[in-house]
Amino acid sequence: MVVQQLQQHWQFKQQNSNKWYPAQVPGEVHTDLLRNKLIPDPFYRNNEAKLKWIEKENWEYQTSFNVSENFLAKKNIDLVFEGLDTYADVFLNGKLLLQANNMFRQWTIPVKGNLKLKNNTLFVRFYSAQNKVDALAKADFPFVVPDNARAYARKAQFHFGWDWGPKFTGVGIWKTVKLAAYAKKPIEKPFLPPLKVQLVQEKDAQGETFFFKIDG
Repeated sequence: MVVQQLQQHWQFKQQNSNKWYPAQVPGEVHTDLLRNKLIPDPFYRNNEAKLKWIEKENWEYQTSFNVSENFLAKKNIDLVFEGLDTYADVFLNGKLLLQANNMFRQWTIPVKGNLKLKNNTLFVRFYSAQNKVDALAKADFPFVVPDNARAYARKAQFHFGWDWGPKFTGVGIWKTVKLAAYAKKPIEKPFLPPLKVQLVQEKDAQGETFFFKIDG
């Protein structure tokens, strides 16, 4: 397998803006805005409240890259996002490849037929997670999630605010991005569940244990 990292030359902008700024990948929109001096220090005084507008906007990221002839000649080429936060459409050379909705999973997309040698454009449009969960909370579900609409999102819950931290509900490419080229599909090892799982609660000097014993 040959791997080409895609962490370089990223830019970002607000969806309805025409101005692109340098972005850091892996990263997040608040830190990109701060790095470009587009917002004040979010942790200073009441700046948290002044920056609420960020979580209501959609944000776009893009980069361009080349591949070698040897790389492109491989039988299989996958585009791999280790982490997208959270609701995002991914385009390669103008073609929609992925609609992501989960911060915690890896996304692997076959792209052999969409690549060219020069000037490939990788574009990611992130949608406001706050707007998404607010809409889900109003949907006609057969159940109601109590406390906070954030529970509807597969996204780090503390991003929506917590008693120990501020509310910065951001977006971004928060883990690495790469192309993986290979001749044969890697063999996936089957998942074998444990044969026996026991919860062990026994008296000890501190009180009582609480651990799981797997297959002895």
